[in-house]
Amino acid sequence: MRIRDKSVAKAREDCLKFVEAFVKQIGGRALPHAAFLKEHCLRIFRRDDVKGVQAAALKPLTVLLEWSISHSKQPPNFSVDLGLTNVLIVEFR
Repeated sequence: MRIRDKSVAKAREDCLKFVEAFVKQIGGRALPHAAFLKEHCLRIFRRDDVKGVQAAALKPLTVLLEWSISHSKQPPNFSVDLGLTNVLIVEFR
């Protein structure tokens, strides 16, 4: 990967870290947007070939899942069952 490509990948990773921090800060107010976040984060995860960006793409989802389970005892509207939710949280913490 060239220098420029590395800087672009780092920028994408930093943007996803920002989204993660924002979701942590607003907590449950992000739940209505869970489906949108899931769609876009998983699209980034599937299409990007940089491992750091892929890992960062899953972090906003794990924050939403952790918040939802600890506060409301049910996963957000991700169309993901509770068993898969627990696996995601354990694997990507």
